[in-house]
Amino acid sequence: MSFHGSFYSKAVIVMILIVLCLSNLFSGGFKNYGMVFLTIPVSSSSISTMSVFSPYSGNPGAVFEHPAGLKTDMKNFSFTHLFWFADVSANNLCISFPWNESSFGLGLVSFRIPGIEIRQKATDDPDGIVEASYISVAGGFARKILNRFTFGISIKYIDEIMYDYRKNGISGDAGIRTDIPGDMILSVLLQNITFYAKNSFDATYLPRLLKIGIIRPELFVGYPIVVSGGINLITELNSQISGFQAAVKINLYDKFVASTGMEQSGNNSKYSFGLGINLRKFGFYYSIILLPEELGNTKALTIDIYPDQIF
Repeated sequence: MSFHGSFYSKAVIVMILIVLCLSNLFSGGFKNYGMVFLTIPVSSSSISTMSVFSPYSGNPGAVFEHPAGLKTDMKNFSFTHLFWFADVSANNLCISFPWNESSFGLGLVSFRIPGIEIRQKATDDPDGIVEASYISVAGGFARKILNRFTFGISIKYIDEIMYDYRKNGISGDAGIRTDIPGDMILSVLLQNITFYAKNSFDATYLPRLLKIGIIRPELFVGYPIVVSGGINLITELNSQISGFQAAVKINLYDKFVASTGMEQSGNNSKYSFGLGINLRKFGFYYSIILLPEELGNTKALTIDIYPDQIF
């Protein structure tokens, strides 16, 4: 058994923890935007770790979370169903594949909110009941550059149907990761750095996030257990509000996975947990995220399929 970490890596972790404590003193809480659903990770494994490990996951959901994480050497097909309160639900379908020296990813997120009552006046009976829905379609790629960095970009088409109107627009993400001393991975993500819309949607702006993360893939190694850890510093660039995310993942026999994560933004906290199993050809993952009390808890089930292992 061993704890993998040089003096350098331990010093970096201590410095980041100090920054986390200081940033939390001045943070308020991320604002709510019409498209805030886009900040919810799209796979159960990412939900359970608050997307901390997305920069090097090789999971197709990285097309929405951190495009540098699309880099992979095998095809991966992923489907996620998300359960929320009051029949609110989402379905996410993503695929990634290598091609030449790059990796590409495609994804679809469908988020629906049924049973919204509309009224012209304050009465017991609504004038009607409508369903709101949000759809995002994304495409992206990742590629290793300068023999050291993995760079990725993604473009997202966003469509909103609410009450009796419909709006749409285009946004984009860019991310990069690299190995650093101490057996760690440094990552940077600019999420929703651009947003374009032709109609009234242009008055809306998305959560524009800057994330800087550190990952230790082998924080502790003692067969059959491998423990990984990571943290993200987050700044919402529109409001300058800051926060952080942290996660730990335990891998047993390179088959069973247990993970937990947290996110802190001012007085708002989120906690997540997950369990998974990888059967070489297929993977199954279940997670739950504990949101602030008024929002309830969100549960998600993901099925991963690896075509290269089947055919």
